[in-house]
Amino acid sequence: IKVIATYAATAFIIMEAGEIMLPRLGLPDWTVTFIIILLIVGFPIAVILSWIFDVTPEGIKKTEPVDVAREKEIETKPTRRKLKTSDVIIVVLLVVVGILVYPKIFNRDKLASLRDEEGRISIAVMPFENMTNDTTWNVWQGGIQNELITQLSNSKELSVRQYQSMMAILQSSENMNSASIRSSVTGEISRKLQVSTFIQGTIKTAGAKFRINAHRIDAYSEEIFNSFQIDGLTEDDIFSVIDSLAMLVRDYLEIKVLDQDVNYDIRQFRNTDSPEAYRFFIQGMNLFYGTNFSSAIESFNKALEIDTNFTSARILSIFALGNLRRPEEAKLYLQKAYERIEDVSYVNQLLLKYLKSMYDKDPYAGIKYSELVLEYDPQTIAGWYQQGWNYYQMHQYEKAVEYFEKALEVDQQYGGGFKFPGFYSLPGRVHHDLGNHDREQEIYERGLSCLLYTS
Repeated sequence: IKVIATYAATAFIIMEAGEIMLPRLGLPDWTVTFIIILLIVGFPIAVILSWIFDVTPEGIKKTEPVDVAREKEIETKPTRRKLKTSDVIIVVLLVVVGILVYPKIFNRDKLASLRDEEGRISIAVMPFENMTNDTTWNVWQGGIQNELITQLSNSKELSVRQYQSMMAILQSSENMNSASIRSSVTGEISRKLQVSTFIQGTIKTAGAKFRINAHRIDAYSEEIFNSFQIDGLTEDDIFSVIDSLAMLVRDYLEIKVLDQDVNYDIRQFRNTDSPEAYRFFIQGMNLFYGTNFSSAIESFNKALEIDTNFTSARILSIFALGNLRRPEEAKLYLQKAYERIEDVSYVNQLLLKYLKSMYDKDPYAGIKYSELVLEYDPQTIAGWYQQGWNYYQMHQYEKAVEYFEKALEVDQQYGGGFKFPGFYSLPGRVHHDLGNHDREQEIYERGLSCLLYTS
């Protein structure tokens, strides 16, 4: 067991170190893959050898039969086992592996490693590949690249490597055609430019129409995170197509930058492609959590002015109006949103049906729709809290506590700090009514810590 544990821990550390160090040593990208293959082949050999042989104080000996080992175990008097150096080494290796594995398991933000020290996403735009078999399109290989660099550079959330830097790297690299950059060398280029993500694309034609595809790719794994596609009717449309493509890429990346500073529930509510609308929505949510519901509604309305299809902004306005005890206005918002219920996402449909059941004074239907929301997304903090509130309104306090505790548990999984006073005051009140005063005190102290000391 010691041999296997040591082998596994050492192998993991070698792979982690290799992933970081090998590129900087100038070794080819396939080196890490080759090492992994050797480790995989070596593992069964290590298992077999550890089964056949034992490491003893007298040296390496062949493992004795089970019957003989049992007889010796019976004859030998039990003594207190001393701590060996090998035990310490194994513990240290396992701790190191745990430290390395932890961020890989619990890091929910794939873009975290793509940001620079200022929080911006650093990107490089490669020349687009002409796949039309028409050399007249060759000019647009670098043309599209240059236009995208220029337009993306206008974003404060993006750090874009400039055209001159790109061309200098491409021209200095051996066996590299700047008109067609293959995936095997993109990692090398990106490391020289000190970026972790790049944009790579193609130009295709079908009859008189043309299509531009762009992919956002991780420089090290070469994994395509997402793709964008724009079509044009004639070559005269090329500039408008490039403008549209740049807007798609920029908006997507800017939204991802905004996501880094908001909690999971806000990200899940986002159903807009407009970073401007999303900024107002985030502002509205922060005001909502601070119980400034009137100002929150103003921010949600600004988001809706930019993106009229931003259903989540309308839904949160309805919740805010309910908290302000303005039911007639809330019903108008709900009626307008309900007219297009078939055009919104599944979870927003459930939320609209939940709100309608509340204003129809049908709490059992509301509990049903809330439960469906939780089945769809069991990681929503606000969803668990809202279901607890539903049961509280029906005076089912034991059931309410069950959902409040789940909300607090999920919040803790995300690091804690949910900034809404009712998130702590209402569960504390229910525990008080049930006589659970120790738990009541714990929740109040947690709420004070989150709302006061981290504000």
